[in-house]
Amino acid sequence: MDYGIRVYLLTFYAKREKIIHRFHVERGEKPMKDFESKMPVSRQIRYYKQSRDNWKENAAQKQIKIREYVQSTRAFKKSRDNWKTKAMQAKKRASDAEQKLKELEKKLKKLDPSYDSNSSESEEVEHPLSEKAPHHHYQISTISIAVQQFIDVGNIRFSRTLV
Repeated sequence: MDYGIRVYLLTFYAKREKIIHRFHVERGEKPMKDFESKMPVSRQIRYYKQSRDNWKENAAQKQIKIREYVQSTRAFKKSRDNWKTKAMQAKKRASDAEQKLKELEKKLKKLDPSYDSNSSESEEVEHPLSEKAPHHHYQISTISIAVQQFIDVGNIRFSRTLV
């Protein structure tokens, strides 16, 4: 064993001893020394190296995960802000359109005093398929779409029971 590794292990053991001693003293126990261990020194060295390497690997994995979380959080925030600005712009366009509609209705009312914006002429005519079928919760158009899809694609569960 070369001198550098021996010095490293001695400092590692010294730091470890202080930590273990402090832990046991805080708990009111008698700390165990390395020389009291029944494990051979070569095995202890292998164990400590492996535990150090495992710690480093686990710390590196945690850093990678933290970095991924930070990046995904940043991407989510950017996406949320983007959708928020789009929603605000759409809201502004809608309010501008409503304002313009009110102005046009005022101009139309000035030109034609008999015009009433709430009259039945401005109401849309309902499509016959938009009404509900008797004894059903869905509109006729929705039912017809579902039936058409059943005809085109079929129902896998239903077709298995027929076979």
